[in-house]
Amino acid sequence: MSRIRALPSPAMVVALLALVAGITGAAIAKGGRTVTKKQAKTIANNQILAKAPGLSVSHAGTAGTAGSATSAETVGGQRVIKVFAKLPSPTPSFTTIANLGGGFELQAACPNVTGAELRLAFTQSIGVDMKAGLISSSGSSLQEEDTTGPTSIDLSDSILGETSFSGATTSGTVVSGTVGFDTPGSFSGELVCAFYGHVTEG
Repeated sequence: MSRIRALPSPAMVVALLALVAGITGAAIAKGGRTVTKKQAKTIANNQILAKAPGLSVSHAGTAGTAGSATSAETVGGQRVIKVFAKLPSPTPSFTTIANLGGGFELQAACPNVTGAELRLAFTQSIGVDMKAGLISSSGSSLQEEDTTGPTSIDLSDSILGETSFSGATTSGTVVSGTVGFDTPGSFSGELVCAFYGHVTEG
């Protein structure tokens, strides 16, 4: 069965002719009068603008790449938190270096010239389950905590390395991330404990 195609409206025909005339520099006749190149452009622009609100793209097979996004608060309901902190040596007391939301915090200390301490803390008084894997110059280990908050779990052992961790509350808040850490002198020669990575929360 053949498909019936709608014919373009007279106004659209005029607009297309005007567009061609505008591009080529020719003149066309409209209602017995001559239309100049400038007038042709104006007619074409007005018709295109009038039709634009009703136009849509039903499907794009590929969107390539997005050059930039001015702001993206969440991705799939998850926030992405950048972690970057440098604590001078010594910084003996734990301090919050990233508030992850939902009651989760990353806390760190730099107690002496060889130290780099990092922990995941949960500050609220509801059920929470946290796990962390550690890879460092002294080997690997696994930590876990399954209890009612507030609580914390160690993510480092005073040696440079990297940790991956995840946590969830009984109310459904989830955090997960990977954070690297360096002892004083090992982060570009600076006498600081450095902590860096990304965490998702939601």
